[in-house]
Amino acid sequence: MTGELKRGIKLIKYGFNLKSSILIAVLFFIMGIVISIMDSKVSLLGGTYIMLGPLMSVQIVSMLTCANSVAASSYKRVLEIWIPNLAGFLSITFGYSFIIVITALKIRKTPLLETDNLRNLVCIGALACVLGIYMSTAYKSFFMSIFLFTVAYMFVYFSTDILLEVTKIHLTILSAALIGFCFILLGSVLSFMFSKAFYKKPISKYAVGGAFRKYM
Repeated sequence: MTGELKRGIKLIKYGFNLKSSILIAVLFFIMGIVISIMDSKVSLLGGTYIMLGPLMSVQIVSMLTCANSVAASSYKRVLEIWIPNLAGFLSITFGYSFIIVITALKIRKTPLLETDNLRNLVCIGALACVLGIYMSTAYKSFFMSIFLFTVAYMFVYFSTDILLEVTKIHLTILSAALIGFCFILLGSVLSFMFSKAFYKKPISKYAVGGAFRKYM
């Protein structure tokens, strides 16, 4: 399995529109940082963009699996299940770690907003869970994934404060970060399970650009 993972990772450089995907990833990441800096508190939108940037690595791998030549290869299972989920977990973890640093800096600058910033940090962790699950299903059931992602995203957005209030959890930067990472781990486990469940389902043509459909 380790050898297959290494070979599968090497295939990423042959991803469709690799340079464009990397450019979009960098733009998302920069936009997230700018929004986070401009907002007085830790921005949920900015945090989402910061995680979306690195998550473009999942899209690059997923586009590889759309090609018929890859679909018929012995690396299909590795490219469709293991590498996207590994890339997704590492990408979200990297992005969330960056958001923790931003949160710590904002708390140091404006101590009066500490509670709001910590709650937003937890909320972004929950959103990361939803985002990770979405990336694992979007290329198999595009419209269903969009609908479920929107519903789950809105639920997390509006319910996190209520849940924290009800549970009476005392948040510190450490506890908020740990809760966030627990959400990320949960999202990664569910993402892996969904990937296995949808493995035999064909790639949705609505999930890829028109220029790539001729290779499917």
